[in-house]
Amino acid sequence: MQKIGWFLGVFFWIHWQAGAQVGGQFVSLEENKPVEENGLSYGYRIKGFRKQEVKNKGELDRYEIVAYVSNQRACDLSIRLTGNETLEQLNQLRRPLLDVECSNATGARLTARNASVRLMEHQISYRYNTRDNAGKVIEQRGTALAGFFLSAGATVETPAFIVIVPVGEKPMIQARLNFR
Repeated sequence: MQKIGWFLGVFFWIHWQAGAQVGGQFVSLEENKPVEENGLSYGYRIKGFRKQEVKNKGELDRYEIVAYVSNQRACDLSIRLTGNETLEQLNQLRRPLLDVECSNATGARLTARNASVRLMEHQISYRYNTRDNAGKVIEQRGTALAGFFLSAGATVETPAFIVIVPVGEKPMIQARLNFR
């Protein structure tokens, strides 16, 4: 059973790496109209809007945007760690599932022009015995990263990110799915 788990972990890691090398094209998105690709649907919604006065630029439109990815597949999207990954491999596995850009964002007032949606981390808890200063055995608890996942039917999203665009313009959002 352990060999099967190891094989699946390696399989998903190789599949994830292949997606990194292929690299998707940016696709224009419309608000509340998700795009489906490879069993994943992704899009964005506007959470808030207001007019904002910006020094030396006048009045601009400020939008709070949430980008999301939903797993429409019948199975979970899961990457299991073996414990032998190098730091470089871990950084590759942590790369974004979806990159989102706002092409007409001004970046005024240190606001965002892009955001990323990532897989959820799978943390496991464990217990171990150690000794305190008096030499008494005590039980400690810890957590370890076991992998990354997105359950079937689940959605992962960014915290709301703020873009400022010229007055009268809607945010022009583009996204690239990094998983193939």
